[in-house]
Amino acid sequence: MIQLPRDFVTAIRTLTAIRIWGKEGKNFTGSLSYFSSVGLIIGALQYIGAYFIGDLFSPFVLASLVIAFHLLITRAFHLDGLADMADGFGGGWTKERVGEIMKDSRVGAFGAIAVAALLIVKTAGITQALELKMPLYLLYVPMFSRFSLVLISVLFPYAFEQGTAGEIINGARWYHAAANLIPITLIAAIVSPHSWQVLLLTLAVSAAAQIIIALISYRKIGGISGDILGASLEIGEAVMYLSAALFI
Repeated sequence: MIQLPRDFVTAIRTLTAIRIWGKEGKNFTGSLSYFSSVGLIIGALQYIGAYFIGDLFSPFVLASLVIAFHLLITRAFHLDGLADMADGFGGGWTKERVGEIMKDSRVGAFGAIAVAALLIVKTAGITQALELKMPLYLLYVPMFSRFSLVLISVLFPYAFEQGTAGEIINGARWYHAAANLIPITLIAAIVSPHSWQVLLLTLAVSAAAQIIIALISYRKIGGISGDILGASLEIGEAVMYLSAALFI
């Protein structure tokens, strides 16, 4: 059996519920180069699924099914980060207290409200993209958001002394971000060679949204964490889907 790159195996096992074969890398940092590749897999599955069942449902119902699939394949991994960030920032007044709340596995009122609001906005955004006949957003958005996740990991320090995301954020380098542009560029050249302006603007929207979340976190706790990465990804995706109407 062909051995897949170990860092790719680590990335896909960490970011998705897909149980792919192969051995994992010795550390997590190397997997950063493959984040947008994992996003490509998620996006391709979303797009293909929507393509085959799109005629059976209205855009709203189809958008709801896309959201459900996304939550299933990612194990709601990033959405959990949004809930933790909302609870921590909403209920903590010091860096230490914010950290304590964010590490608590229980979801509070702020977290529940943030998750509900995000799902509503994201469903509305996907519905809009489908109504505007822009289903390729389902392919590109997961790639762009994961590239931007690596980007903010490079730009911002880890907020705490210890934590599971410390290795990711402290080890992120510019060559990891550059590596994530390779699958994005290849897919764009093959699938959408005449839409590079729209894709570039969408990528910029993703980066801007996620950088803003990271800046808020930096001012609040002096850096970012795994929860902030997850929250920024979810918010970035919602903003990208909403931006579809701006680029037609």
